[in-house]
Amino acid sequence: ITGNFLEFIPAECAEQSDPPTLRAEQTEIDKEYFLVVTNWAGLWRYHIGDRVRVVDRFGHSPVFEFLSRGQHTANITGEKLTEHQVVEAMQRATGGAIQRFVMQGRFARQPYYELRFEQVDGLDVVRLSEQMDRTLCQLNLEYHSKRRSDRLGPVTAKILPPGTLAQVETEKIRARHGRSEQYKHQYLLTEVLEDPAEKESSRTV
Repeated sequence: ITGNFLEFIPAECAEQSDPPTLRAEQTEIDKEYFLVVTNWAGLWRYHIGDRVRVVDRFGHSPVFEFLSRGQHTANITGEKLTEHQVVEAMQRATGGAIQRFVMQGRFARQPYYELRFEQVDGLDVVRLSEQMDRTLCQLNLEYHSKRRSDRLGPVTAKILPPGTLAQVETEKIRARHGRSEQYKHQYLLTEVLEDPAEKESSRTV
């Protein structure tokens, strides 16, 4: 508290060219913000890209939890889905049975999110997709709105061969010339892909 001066950009204002910033005592519990840091080491109003949620107060200081890096937000139709929401939805749906997965948007006549993971014994894939979809509707009001209006389609699951995610992780570490302990798995990919069925249709027309 005494070594840093923190400012907070309301999450809904983050994409503005000159977003407002709030002092610590101006933040509200249950609201989400991006951190701007000034400290004794030389950072001056540095937007570090961390998205946090204020969960409590300690005196006049907010107590907040880390949600995700700012760029880990996907947006196909205005839903602004965050990585934290995706991870929370999977936790609720499986109770932690699936630790590694990837969710990514797909463009189609009805855009949707594809959930990719390796098969777990006894897991009902269709039911999991439905649970993820319902939970994301609960966690994200805009996602719920887009699903209700059919601008977004339901979550669709894709089973990956065993070892696929570990192989992808190894290739990314090698490409970055890094070490495994430096790698942070990204659960939500923000690049939106074309739907395979749409690709096949465009080739046959």
